[in-house]
Amino acid sequence: MDVTSLLEQASYLAHGYCLLWQPWLVALHAVPDLLIFLAYTSIPIAAIPLLRMRQDLQEFRGLIGLFAAFILLCGLSHLVGLLTLWFPVYPVHGVIKSVTAVVSIVTAIAFVPLVPKLIKLPSPAHKRALDAQIQAEVEAHEETLRQLAESHKSLSSRVERRTAELSQSNERLRILARETVHRGNNLLAQIQSLANQCARETEDGSNWLEAFDKRVAALGRGNAAVLKYPKSLTANIVSIVAGELAPLSPEIRNRIVVDGPDFQVRHEAAQQFALLLWELIHQSSRLGALSRTRGEASIEWKTDGDTLTVEWTETDGAAWIADLAPTSLPARLLFQSAPIGLGGTVRALAVADAGYRIDVPIAALQPQDRADAADMIFQAYPRTPSMLAKPVQAE
Repeated sequence: MDVTSLLEQASYLAHGYCLLWQPWLVALHAVPDLLIFLAYTSIPIAAIPLLRMRQDLQEFRGLIGLFAAFILLCGLSHLVGLLTLWFPVYPVHGVIKSVTAVVSIVTAIAFVPLVPKLIKLPSPAHKRALDAQIQAEVEAHEETLRQLAESHKSLSSRVERRTAELSQSNERLRILARETVHRGNNLLAQIQSLANQCARETEDGSNWLEAFDKRVAALGRGNAAVLKYPKSLTANIVSIVAGELAPLSPEIRNRIVVDGPDFQVRHEAAQQFALLLWELIHQSSRLGALSRTRGEASIEWKTDGDTLTVEWTETDGAAWIADLAPTSLPARLLFQSAPIGLGGTVRALAVADAGYRIDVPIAALQPQDRADAADMIFQAYPRTPSMLAKPVQAE
């Protein structure tokens, strides 16, 4: 069979004769065939940009090509079928159908092995779910990053605050260290001066050492009273007095009356009060009321305006305070060192034959400048004892 035979139309009648050329019946076949041809032709044309734009479909490029050829041939068969209504080209129509059948079978054979792969392809719904999950994870990561940024900012703020606090603490420690050295130097100056004065007071080495040891112990008890109030570096007079009474025997301690309000004094003043009270008790035990069986003593203090007054009085005691030699160590401690050590502007009086009184400006008992404190210590405890006039008896 040659091409001429395929195109020979003289032996056949057009398909329209079978339809008796009824317009509605001809249109019923012609219009659907035309529309099917146009639709089938547009599908392969639309598949071309799809393959170009979706690189992930290159794996199925052959199958898509077979489908495109199959659909295009189906469209051509409908077009030739449309032509047979007027032109009886039935051989051509048969050839196109045959080619369409072959391409259809090849497409079906090629499609079957690809079904498992196609099944594994994610559906649009699955893809949307994955997209939503990814978006949620992205938002979660962004929230985590935001929280990390806030935490970093908060941590940086805390580090800066802690660094500032540490700097302040270090500065306070440096000040405290300098203050400790300063107070230690003052205490050493007092001890050295006491040692010199005690050595000058007696020729007996054992008596000298005992007197020196007890006076240094009194200074230590003054420091211990300050340690009860570490934040303020002050001491309560009640604690100072209690510290000096504690080492006494019960027989002597019970004969000393204590009366006075709570009152805080600075570190150096605490040492001076402790040493002053020890000297009064010690000398009274040697020479005064406490050396007698029925003798009693009292230590009282009170505030009056801007002055603190401390009084030591005795009953059934000798006038040992009035009889002290002006250059003796007890006299220097009671009438020179203690007044100067407690502020430099105090008044020390020998009260008749019965006791001792010292008036201290309250302002002098507050924490003071370091240089002023050092000068006061060296004035109160000079390296060389000075000759002092004996205090005038009070009326």
